[in-house]
Amino acid sequence: MPKTKAAIVAVGTELTTGFVRDANVYYLAKELDALGIEVTTTTMLPDDRPLMREVFLEAMRRSQIVLVTGGLGPTEDDFTKDVLLDLFGGTWHEDAKTLERIKMLLERRNLPLTTINRQQAVVPSSAEVLPNAFGMAPATLYRYDGGILVSMPGVPAEMRGIFETELRPRLASFAGGIIHQQLYVFGVAESLLSARLRDWSSALPEGMALAYLPSMGNVCLRVSYNKELVGSSTVTERMQELYHLLEGEKLLHTDLSFPAYIVNTLTERKQTLSIAESCTGGLVSGKLTGVSGASKVYRGGICTYINAIKEQELSVPHEMLEKYSAVSAPVAEAMARGVREKFGTTYGVATTGYMEMAGDANMTGEVYIGIATQQTVFAHHFVLNQNRQGNQEWSVDRALVELMLVLLP
Repeated sequence: MPKTKAAIVAVGTELTTGFVRDANVYYLAKELDALGIEVTTTTMLPDDRPLMREVFLEAMRRSQIVLVTGGLGPTEDDFTKDVLLDLFGGTWHEDAKTLERIKMLLERRNLPLTTINRQQAVVPSSAEVLPNAFGMAPATLYRYDGGILVSMPGVPAEMRGIFETELRPRLASFAGGIIHQQLYVFGVAESLLSARLRDWSSALPEGMALAYLPSMGNVCLRVSYNKELVGSSTVTERMQELYHLLEGEKLLHTDLSFPAYIVNTLTERKQTLSIAESCTGGLVSGKLTGVSGASKVYRGGICTYINAIKEQELSVPHEMLEKYSAVSAPVAEAMARGVREKFGTTYGVATTGYMEMAGDANMTGEVYIGIATQQTVFAHHFVLNQNRQGNQEWSVDRALVELMLVLLP
């Protein structure tokens, strides 16, 4: 059975000008992939009626599912539903349930019902209304020959809420029979893995395939198979062969994100974590506290951006800072040890570095990541070569990988 194809379209001049960073395409692509639905195109376009019409028509021609986000607000430059009325026909219709919710939200904020707000309850009669429990503008679903187009608000929290409560159940009939298994390999370059697994990959049966997804400090080997073409015994046999070929490497088989894996693993082991950050400014803690249930294992963090605070809050010796500087392995280790002792946790993680620096054109910064456990403390050094924001993001992801490696079974 061929995969259902999908297109994602993000509408908004704020996106194409870089004023707002889009988060919706990433979320939707990941969710559709998990359902076995193939995303063939993603498009970002400004608030331009003719262009929107052209892109929507092309997406419907190529795909059975078209997901559109943005352009549903109360201002005059939000006219996605105008274009959809033109495409699918019908007349304007005020949805009573949506209007009732808008009134309730405004009353809670002691705000009056304005004409502009009421307009958000007006939708094309050709649409099926999908309630928005997280905001005012509802999503709308339109049917065309062999497929559906769904228009959702661009606010990420509202879009995700609608997808989870209303849209995912409706996509069940489109979901393919494709199953994914993800195996992470740490510390081995993609090119070396490809050479090692070439014969195994080329011998896979029809309906089964291997994809290499390189990321921070690891390569995700994603094995996909069509359950209607490949039996479970064959999958088990091929996966056992894969594990044999990778014997001796650091491996992790999980469908979770790294932050979620860390939180879940610490929870299962009844262990705890604390974090001291300098150059990453709290971003590592932010990644982990974004996981539901993090409070069971994450006791706290501290941003010790200047030396005086490193001394005061983490007991980093003044003499050490003077001898080695704040950006050094000894200080990273002292920070990790200090935060672990301060919060009484199983593990302590620390980051210290330069996110931008002058000099070598191949080196824009550097970071030391320290890890303290009940038995030992160590720090690893990494050279950075991106801009300040890129170096921070890299350092955050690397800190999570370093902790992952400690937690691997």
